[in-house]
Amino acid sequence: MLRGDVKGEVISSETNPKGNAHIVVLKEDKGRYVNHLAVEFFGKTLEAGQTIQVGDVVRVSGFVASREWQGRWFTAFKAMSATVVGGKVKHTKPAPSESDDPADDVEF
Repeated sequence: MLRGDVKGEVISSETNPKGNAHIVVLKEDKGRYVNHLAVEFFGKTLEAGQTIQVGDVVRVSGFVASREWQGRWFTAFKAMSATVVGGKVKHTKPAPSESDDPADDVEF
């Protein structure tokens, strides 16, 4: 079994309709490339996953698991533990420049 840790900003956090799993999507931005990973919280980790909020920076320990369903294979990263390592990430819009002012628009 493949095990590992991932760290990233939470961009999505929701419980599935059955209520037996919670999916958190992490974004890891290292400049040129942005990676996303869906992390599944279930069983004993379900409650921990439900406390994670969008904007948190978290470190998740888990394992990769695959399963077969109707002749197709599905792979998931399943959480064993999670720790919030950073507060809410604040995304700010850049200050408007002079060219962003609608009054400066010229009709043609």
